[in-house]
Amino acid sequence: MAFKESNDLEDFEGKIDWEGGVPGALEYGLSSDDYNLPDDVAEKWEEMRDMFSDFETLEGEFWALVAGHRKD
Repeated sequence: MAFKESNDLEDFEGKIDWEGGVPGALEYGLSSDDYNLPDDVAEKWEEMRDMFSDFETLEGEFWALVAGHRKD
């Protein structure tokens, strides 16, 4: 979706749907910065992005540990 000045909550919801839902939109890297959202919605989205980033880090650490214990 190309940026336009009128990006609003409806556009944000549409982008989430376009990416296959919340997990897909988080993986895509959807940011609330490009949208004119209510503050509470933007803050919650950014909180979820932070948690998703933490999860990705933990997931990488998990798989590194698994790989370290493999008997190849």
